[in-house]
Amino acid sequence: MKHSKLSLIVLAVLFSSISLFAQTDSVSYNSQVQFHLYGGYSLSYLNFISPNTAIRYTGDLWLRFDERNGDGTYSNASQISSEIRPFKTNSDQSDVSTNLSVQYLYYIRTKAKINFYVGSGPYINYSKRYSKNSDDRAASSIQSQSKYTNENSEYSFGLGARAVVGIECIVTKEISLLAEYGIYLSYNWGKTTWTSETSYLNSVTVNKNETNNKFWGASLNSLKLGVSFRF
Repeated sequence: MKHSKLSLIVLAVLFSSISLFAQTDSVSYNSQVQFHLYGGYSLSYLNFISPNTAIRYTGDLWLRFDERNGDGTYSNASQISSEIRPFKTNSDQSDVSTNLSVQYLYYIRTKAKINFYVGSGPYINYSKRYSKNSDDRAASSIQSQSKYTNENSEYSFGLGARAVVGIECIVTKEISLLAEYGIYLSYNWGKTTWTSETSYLNSVTVNKNETNNKFWGASLNSLKLGVSFRF
């Protein structure tokens, strides 16, 4: 979080100094292919329609997978009885989100090999989250074997607008480095399903709940770093 705030401050300071050295950049090009590989994966095709304006088509992808397994011993003691039960735990989590967007970008060129750009445009989003946690306890002297499982899945589809602000650092006539922030505002439709299951030796209890959601959402994504190739 501190790094994101610091990066945002750096962007603001650099933008405030544009008026001191703005002029047309000597590099001329019509199209770019851009790859962002830090802060989320994205592939973009950018086409300049004038020296300072461009249309960019972008596909974004966020992925996160986490699986954990463990074991231990559960103990419970009272004046009447005591028990010791070995147990095993399992946790699975996954997050997948993808965006498709189009942005109109305006470039501010400088005498240094640094260009600034801002822009906005429509976008669509699909995201899915899934988590499952289980606790499998062995039988003890006073209780039978038991297993507890909680499962949650959520998906949403959104339509909205995306605004971006970024910096392009020219390395060669064909290659540039990119740093970019994005702001998203969207209206979303989604569904959440929650399931809880408790099983003993001769019985199983299942609880399930489903909800349909409609909501507005806004977010500021983390700093994205990438590279572009001009042709």
